[in-house]
Amino acid sequence: MLGLGLGQWKTGWISGLIELQHLREERNLKIFTKMTDAGIRGDYNEVRELAAGGQVGRPHFARFLVNRGKVRSLQEAFNHFLGRGQLFYQKKAALPLESAIALVHAGGGLAILAHPMSLQLSFADLEEKLGEWKDRGLDGAVGFAGQCWVRFPR
Repeated sequence: MLGLGLGQWKTGWISGLIELQHLREERNLKIFTKMTDAGIRGDYNEVRELAAGGQVGRPHFARFLVNRGKVRSLQEAFNHFLGRGQLFYQKKAALPLESAIALVHAGGGLAILAHPMSLQLSFADLEEKLGEWKDRGLDGAVGFAGQCWVRFPR
């Protein structure tokens, strides 16, 4: 979800970001637990340090695996451990659609679905879902094949 044209930073917006940060931290801890359960030694603070004060994500876990000598490259870490369906993969956490849309709208922005093809839906199913999501407040989508932008009429 992209929030385009945000200009009103309200308390609700900040609380939504805090909730999203909490969900991401839970996901990260699940990934790290999978690693330790598989016998990889270390401390989660090492992964945090790799993020250099930013949001911890899979690239930092990939670097951790390289540093531990478990893989030779970041790409190998994703191919064998962190990519979808792999041993340490954990689905990305997200706010419920209605909550994300409401937060973007509260901030004065447009709620735009980014990279809809990554949802791995057929074109027919995606078309149906976009119609449902439009009815729930989604303003548009971007990132189709050819980098197309669609804004739904209201």
